Amino acid sequence: MIILGKGQLGSAFVQQTSGVYVDLDISDEEAVLAYPWPQGEIVVNAAAYTDVDGSENNRKAAWRVNAAGPKYLITAALRAELTLVHISSDYVFDGTETSYSEQSELCPLGVYGQSKAAGDMAMQGKHYLIRTSWLIGQGHNFVQSILKARDPSVVCLNLGRPTFTDTLVSGIMHLLENNCEYGTYNLTNSGQPISWANFAREIYKAAGREDHVLNSFREKGAPRPRNSILELDKIEKTGFKPEDWKDALAKYLC
Repeated sequence: MIILGKGQLGSAFVQQTSGVYVDLDISDEEAVLAYPWPQGEIVVNAAAYTDVDGSENNRKAAWRVNAAGPKYLITAALRAELTLVHISSDYVFDGTETSYSEQSELCPLGVYGQSKAAGDMAMQGKHYLIRTSWLIGQGHNFVQSILKARDPSVVCLNLGRPTFTDTLVSGIMHLLENNCEYGTYNLTNSGQPISWANFAREIYKAAGREDHVLNSFREKGAPRPRNSILELDKIEKTGFKPEDWKDALAKYLC
């Protein structure tokens, strides 16, 4: 297994599996197509331009990595008969629906979501397109930011479920090891959907600290989907039951 991207998810894959990290700029078409891909290998594309606010002012960078990069990888995958695992986002939706299935129509709001949606549309051949939300792993993330903050003001308008990298890696490995049908799968932790502000309160509670979270009714920066609830029925039917996010949070803070 080849892992692309050294962020929270890429690092989790390297730690939890026998995957090997390859330092490759997926936005460089020549480099992607010239790379000596082993025939029939599994490639996990965890590389992405994830700065949602920065994407608004760095459109070319976001599109190069999130849209053009997957297109180049698919071309390489078709040539070498690779199985591509590509990670997508709840930001490909506008957040106006009650919840989103794998068949929901794409309707991104900002540049980041638009570039991710373009990457989704490039998928073909042997692939797993994994849509996730609110990723939490090692390094800089929402949990760490809240624990370091003093009296944080957190938006209370958005609703969704966090996804811990342990759960995401386990779910993807389940699909691969059980030769599940190729295609699109939603994959987050299970449990009651929650707002960012109430999630912050749960973080303090799980850490045994006093809650000083302030509700914010004003969104800053790029537009974000108000509702990011991804339906989990499809992946659960394959036999994988994502862990409740409260249990995952408790383990993360241990």
